[in-house]
Amino acid sequence: GSAAGTLALRFGENPTCSSLAGTGMHDLSNTVEVTVTTVPKVMEQAGWDNIDLLKIDIEGAEEDLLAHDNQWLAKVGAIIMEIHPNTTVERINGHLAPFGFFLERFGAGREPVYFAKKKTP
Repeated sequence: GSAAGTLALRFGENPTCSSLAGTGMHDLSNTVEVTVTTVPKVMEQAGWDNIDLLKIDIEGAEEDLLAHDNQWLAKVGAIIMEIHPNTTVERINGHLAPFGFFLERFGAGREPVYFAKKKTP
């Protein structure tokens, strides 16, 4: 996430439908508290200076992650991610473009998968 702490993960009978509370997705009644950490903290704990490929699937909180305290994106080579219906490709691209990324869609699922790679000179 954009900040360390805890969030409520909401879930229902269908295991493919879950969301983090506050994302405006899925009205689900069951919740469990989950620990949230930041990408810089994961990098620090792992001893990484850079990330070659980052997979992001954080149940509707992708825009929050990419929009706030996002200077770590300069240390990422490529990203594969779902873009959930609570945001748009244009908004996500707006957060990634300043770091040299462009999005390419893969597949046609309900929550489409995108590959973000850096533009080559």
